Amino acid sequence: MADRIWDSVLVPSSEQWGLKGTARTGGQSFSGAEQLVESPTARVTASLTIPCNTREKVLAARRVIALGRSQVWVLGPIEVRRAPWAVDPLTGGKITYARQDGGAATPYDRASDFVLASAALLNTTTITVTRRAGGHVLPGQFLSIGNRLHTIVDLLSGDPTEAGSGLAIPGNITLSIRPWTRADYAAGAAVEFGRPVCRMRLASDDTGDLALQLSRMGSATFDFVEAT
Repeated sequence: MADRIWDSVLVPSSEQWGLKGTARTGGQSFSGAEQLVESPTARVTASLTIPCNTREKVLAARRVIALGRSQVWVLGPIEVRRAPWAVDPLTGGKITYARQDGGAATPYDRASDFVLASAALLNTTTITVTRRAGGHVLPGQFLSIGNRLHTIVDLLSGDPTEAGSGLAIPGNITLSIRPWTRADYAAGAAVEFGRPVCRMRLASDDTGDLALQLSRMGSATFDFVEAT
């Protein structure tokens, strides 16, 4: 079954994104000591609570439930407020999807703001990105490459900054990410910060049960796990 883009009408009122399986352990010893080993093989998990207060939302939620766990969805966290947007040097405001580029009729195009500076091989936790435009990159930010979601845990190099203004400037940044990469990616591959996404499927067959008050409106909570 082909991957489907998450329906845009199903906007969550709350969302929780995380990683499952970030450490491995053999359990506690008789003395109570426990040895943990970091694992980069964690899988992305998510829980979305969707208000279903219109006809369109109810029908879209029913469709998700009916397609079940066999369907892979491409969706991601709402990161517009936390993404490293370019800053307007005159106003100091961030240039985001909601802004226009220099008053032009077309929306600001930031699809290639960040790209891989060099190839990233399968199962690596270190990538180098080239910033062509955009703001400072920070630990904790989400990014996606090839419909796979990652979290920045450390900056392994300096973040190029203009002397005096403190604004971010074009340059390369080496990042430590989790989980590790799911595929080989070529240099120049797009790195998405503003609307990162991941291939996800329902975590169980009974997630997303839709209860409608007075048969009109309600909410559904969908639990997801990364599709391998």
